[in-house]
Amino acid sequence: MATFLGIWNLLLLGVIHCYDNICERSSCKATLSSVSKNLSADKVIDGNTEQDYNSCSHTVVNGAPEAWVMVDLRKEYKLQNVVIYYRNERDYTWRPYRFRQYSLQVSSDTLSWNECYKDNTPDSRIPSSIQNITCARTARYIRIITNYDAPEDDQFSERGAVLEICEIQIFGCDSNHYGSDCSMECSVNCKRQTCDNAKGSCTYGCNSGFYSEKCEKRCSTCLSACNRQSGECEGPCPNGMYGNHCNITCSRNCENGCSKIDGLCNSGCIDGKFGIDCLQTCGGGCSSRCDQADGNCSCKTGWLGQNCNGKDKIVLGLNIDCLVENTIRSLC
Repeated sequence: MATFLGIWNLLLLGVIHCYDNICERSSCKATLSSVSKNLSADKVIDGNTEQDYNSCSHTVVNGAPEAWVMVDLRKEYKLQNVVIYYRNERDYTWRPYRFRQYSLQVSSDTLSWNECYKDNTPDSRIPSSIQNITCARTARYIRIITNYDAPEDDQFSERGAVLEICEIQIFGCDSNHYGSDCSMECSVNCKRQTCDNAKGSCTYGCNSGFYSEKCEKRCSTCLSACNRQSGECEGPCPNGMYGNHCNITCSRNCENGCSKIDGLCNSGCIDGKFGIDCLQTCGGGCSSRCDQADGNCSCKTGWLGQNCNGKDKIVLGLNIDCLVENTIRSLC
């Protein structure tokens, strides 16, 4: 019966994953919170999946409130699943009761940990000694940690958290590859060229100048980054351009560019033009720039009107600077 269960577990694990066991092809390093006798952390990554006492790592039974085992993959990988083999004597004289209520966590720096799984097996039940846990995260460190004090240890006058991990298999891809066989490469436009296993979506966002889930679309003429989903520019537009994507040309009559939102010439018009878009022409008799709002200006000699677009007339043979309601204002 035990042989059948062992074969079934192997078949089941083979069906669930087809990723590489990372520690079989790289120099992983394992550490324990404490070591009992010679049952060191190296046993969790030695490739031996036997579950007897001598094949497993073991923390000290000393009343410690917490026990953990940590595997360092040496660099970040894109994880898919983690398989844990816990001590489970074949003659059932030792059951994995200390395996209750553990937590599987991952990290990229050991400063902050992200929980992939938390076991909630009650005291009345025994958890499975082989567990395959989906953990689709990008990480360098994997930690199994517990503060569970098993009531079965009371008969031995033992207290505290204990772990007896025999093997940890960590399956996934290099951080710059994805897919069920790790054959597809993440876009070079992904930050750190890292993407998720399922679709190749960039994990940390896009390099500057690109957008979309896989960062394969190029931002328009944005001065800075563009929105990851829409491609709209998140900062100002280059001088002379406007619009959400900064791809519309401002009126050439604007001075110092135009508003990113609506293209209006908020900084004024070039000499000789007026209006909100600077498309109207100032009067030919303006002695200086005309007002942007209404085109009013000061007139040169010989010109008249608020916009200085009319010339003086000869009345009674005399030159007149201007006429106001047919009344002579000045004579030359």
